[in-house]
Amino acid sequence: MAEPWTGPVPLVGRPERTRTRRRAARDLDPITAHVVARAAGRELAVRRRDRVRQVALSLAWAVAAAVSVVVAGTLGSPVLEGAGGALAPGASSLAPTPLTAAVGLPLALGLTAYVGWQWLPGRTGATRHRRTGWWAASALVLHAAWWVSVAGGSVAAGGAVLLALAAVLLGLVGALHRTPTRGRLERFLVDGTLGAWLGWVLLAALAHVTAAVADAGLAADPVLEPALALVALATLVALGRLVAVEVGAPWPFAVGLAWSLVGVAAGRLLGPTEPGGWLVGLAALAAAGAVLLATATERPTPPALT
Repeated sequence: MAEPWTGPVPLVGRPERTRTRRRAARDLDPITAHVVARAAGRELAVRRRDRVRQVALSLAWAVAAAVSVVVAGTLGSPVLEGAGGALAPGASSLAPTPLTAAVGLPLALGLTAYVGWQWLPGRTGATRHRRTGWWAASALVLHAAWWVSVAGGSVAAGGAVLLALAAVLLGLVGALHRTPTRGRLERFLVDGTLGAWLGWVLLAALAHVTAAVADAGLAADPVLEPALALVALATLVALGRLVAVEVGAPWPFAVGLAWSLVGVAAGRLLGPTEPGGWLVGLAALAAAGAVLLATATERPTPPALT
């Protein structure tokens, strides 16, 4: 005699009920079908916006690269020889030097890597790129406008463009700081490049302002011009501490800014002597050390949770 069944009681008609549910899932009621269609439409619209952002950023990079190549081919060393000579070494207390301008090549390579990075699979819809892509595109367009102003010989226009560029990069670096990164490589390529770019731009903006003042003859006094440079350096240290501690990306920004300050110091201490030049050079070295010290000793404000 067979032993009685002790397992679960089979449900009669279960395959039929399963087929009925599958048909119901396929044949949605009109309201559900409308909701599903709207959700699919929103997803498609988001993907299209992501693609437009990627293309816009790539085009902005291409325009900035093309303008820089054309201007460099026209002037040879555009940063040092442009703006009617107002940015030449020794033209003003904070005028750029070859060491300061040398940061341009690493920045160009970093920006190229960043633009390529945002095209990789999985980065298209990443929150970081959605929040920062248009900031970065705007910054590249402003950078191209700065090249044009340098080629046109207007140091005042170049300074105004760089101030706008600094404001855009502040927003960009702040948005990066508030959004978690996806690893060390992204932190190096994206946060590192854009933070160093901001550090260089802040010094370049103040250098343009002091050059414009000197070019206009407003600081012709041998005491007034170094004093203006010292005020600009003090302002730069305060801004550097604020950005490094409060905005984010402290070390890339601090290194970019300190590199530029050391370049200014080298031009004042090792270049042709000028009234007050040694004082500005020592102040620039002290400013570079102060920015690095603030970055090393003060803990950055943690990003907000997203």
